[in-house]
Amino acid sequence: MLEFLEEMAAHTGISFYKRRQQQQGQTIEPSEVVARTIDDLPEKSMNDFKRVLGNNQDAAKSWLLWAERRGLIVKGFPLLCEKCGSKQWIPVAAFAPPIICRGCAAGMETPFGDRPTAEFKYRLSERTRRVYEHDAMGYLMAMRFFHFIFGGSFGSELVGFHPGIEVRLKGNADAEGEADVLMLLTGGDLIPMEVKHSFTGMTDEEVEKLDRLATRLRSPWSALIVSKYGKDATADFVARENRSLDSDQFRLILTYDLLLSERPFWSLGGDPFLWAP
Repeated sequence: MLEFLEEMAAHTGISFYKRRQQQQGQTIEPSEVVARTIDDLPEKSMNDFKRVLGNNQDAAKSWLLWAERRGLIVKGFPLLCEKCGSKQWIPVAAFAPPIICRGCAAGMETPFGDRPTAEFKYRLSERTRRVYEHDAMGYLMAMRFFHFIFGGSFGSELVGFHPGIEVRLKGNADAEGEADVLMLLTGGDLIPMEVKHSFTGMTDEEVEKLDRLATRLRSPWSALIVSKYGKDATADFVARENRSLDSDQFRLILTYDLLLSERPFWSLGGDPFLWAP
């Protein structure tokens, strides 16, 4: 589903370009593929969601209703102006005759043509489009995971998170470093995290920058997070885990295997960060 939503955030027809770039091992900037406006977003049907959810009609209906209520997607339908041939898409909530064509400014007397029924389509909402524009889905997944681990209602150790933050010393214009996600715990500890879309993006340079920031913040640990499953991890990424208590850089590694747990928790004697693809 996450891959499907990412596809829904892209410019129409951009899939080939994106696959080619990934095959060549090139880093893809979100601005290159994510639609700039909601009008450029592709439309998906109920059958598309049904296919993604294992051809389960009930699952597709339930998910779409949940996502629409949460403001993640918008339900609407495509229209065709019989006067100028302009195609447009309108949300269900905005449908109120007469519909004015944005191509010729004329009223659309028969916006559905000879169709006896309207086939609903779905697009990402502007809020969700912006998540992908800033490549922030991994940030949200990381914050969700650590909120479950540290933010329990009884004895919570969590103050909160800040995504995408630059750290500067007071009076110094130069940044000491940046964290994709910075977590603040009640004891005053700041935990920086580096979040990447792929394992190849987690380079030595990125890890070194995170380590320098963790040292400057006197962080007890840091985390490297990749929005993929652990079975596809490179040997370099796995080797970056450092859980030695004697080390100056205690470092966790996390992938979808843990991030997408339905309800992560830290049980007595358990290890919620165990690397187990």
